[in-house]
Amino acid sequence: MPSCSVLVCGNRSNVINFKSSGVTYHRYPKCPKLKEKWMTATGRGDDWFPTHHSSICSTHFEEKDFQPAAKSRRLFATAVPTLKLRLVFDNSSTKSQEKISTKKTIIKHNNRKTIAEQCNDKIEKYRNAMKAQRLQIKRLQTMVRRYRKKVTSMKNILTALKNENVIGEDHLWLLESDNLNK
Repeated sequence: MPSCSVLVCGNRSNVINFKSSGVTYHRYPKCPKLKEKWMTATGRGDDWFPTHHSSICSTHFEEKDFQPAAKSRRLFATAVPTLKLRLVFDNSSTKSQEKISTKKTIIKHNNRKTIAEQCNDKIEKYRNAMKAQRLQIKRLQTMVRRYRKKVTSMKNILTALKNENVIGEDHLWLLESDNLNK
């Protein structure tokens, strides 16, 4: 299930999705220049690169970035995420100083949320790890149960063969020891 790859966003499609909240998830574009802009918008740094399954949720796009459609939400090919991002501004920016200071205030507010969201992400990660381990334990317990059932079945077959005098006591002992060693 997709989750938003923007650093300050914790949206996951199993909780926040189109049916419940009207949020859609969009994969990274194939165009390298546009993909680079999306990667910068995530705030994850230069060493992070999106996988084929990485996506960004629709809360980071403006309404004008979406193509009008009745049943689905598609982005225009040139859409770049601009909302609710962790941005770093350069001094060479063409925007006025007033707009920059306003955005920095928003960023500081988002940083406070980031710590809580990071904790929630770690909790979610550990819960998922525990869930996977429990599932593996159940699978192993099922395997052990099946093997024990097979051993019991084999012992019953050997006992039945001995009772019908199909095999002798010495052959029975050999077959039992051979089965138990496997």
